Amino acid sequence: MGADRKINGGKDAGGVVLRATAPINDYLLYKVTVSGAQPHFTLVEKGKPLPLLEAPPPVQQNYQRKWPIAGTDQVSKGDMFEHNLGMAFLKAVKYRYVIEHYDDGDNLIAVLKDVEWSSQNPTSMAFEPFVISVR
Repeated sequence: MGADRKINGGKDAGGVVLRATAPINDYLLYKVTVSGAQPHFTLVEKGKPLPLLEAPPPVQQNYQRKWPIAGTDQVSKGDMFEHNLGMAFLKAVKYRYVIEHYDDGDNLIAVLKDVEWSSQNPTSMAFEPFVISVR
């Protein structure tokens, strides 16, 4: 049995175009909220071995990560990225995944994705892809 997926407020974009000048002006804020004893998830960028965000000890309920981070994330005009959140339900029963788009003045442009994944089956796994194009 797989995990159940629920869309909150109709926010389920599959991707976004970020405005780019030098440096990149727009950014995304990834948020993961977990219900359960111990989360097991990783947000990865295709082609990179290191995760953007993961659930390391100590266990928390709320995780977030800004992307791109100047000096850490190499982003240029014309680039495309695929970010993918992988979730396991071994000791967690629900994940809420939100992606927000901000401009360089920290003003919210849009909530792009707000979805919840849940399962009572400890063998369930779920994946949520998101594509970013830099123009």
